[in-house]
Amino acid sequence: MGALYIIFAAIPVLAAIASFFPQLTGRGEPIPVGVVEYTVFAPKKYLVGGALGIGGFGILFLLLTDGALGIADERLALLLLAALLVGEVISVYFVIYYFSYRLTVRGGVIFYKLPARRELCVPIRELEGYLTKGSSAVLFWKGKKIYAEGAGTEILLSELESRNIKKGKP
Repeated sequence: MGALYIIFAAIPVLAAIASFFPQLTGRGEPIPVGVVEYTVFAPKKYLVGGALGIGGFGILFLLLTDGALGIADERLALLLLAALLVGEVISVYFVIYYFSYRLTVRGGVIFYKLPARRELCVPIRELEGYLTKGSSAVLFWKGKKIYAEGAGTEILLSELESRNIKKGKP
């Protein structure tokens, strides 16, 4: 069991290292290549937050199963165990989201991929509008919303402005 404590404690540390060296995860900063192609990746907060959750909930789970928390009521222990498992699942989803989210703009077409969903291919000229909030944007297309967040969204926003896509909801 001691090795599991070390593994759960190492997960957030390794995620923090990976977030500082994006080449380790293949999530480098978006670089426009002749203003033809660039990619926007999910923010690092999803990787680090998910890894912190995996480590924290994992250690609390181990403490609960080892009896180190000293909870005598079995119903309370089962409820806490269920809450820890739900937190663990949400944390794992954040890490999966970080590695699965991708928005690529190639030759005037947006390729948008989310976890467990098909990739959308949307020509920029067909966008109906967009809204911005901080370093993120919501693009509107045929009743669907496309979320662009993270480093590189500024490049996309400047391209939308240059193509005269109206700012605001359709």
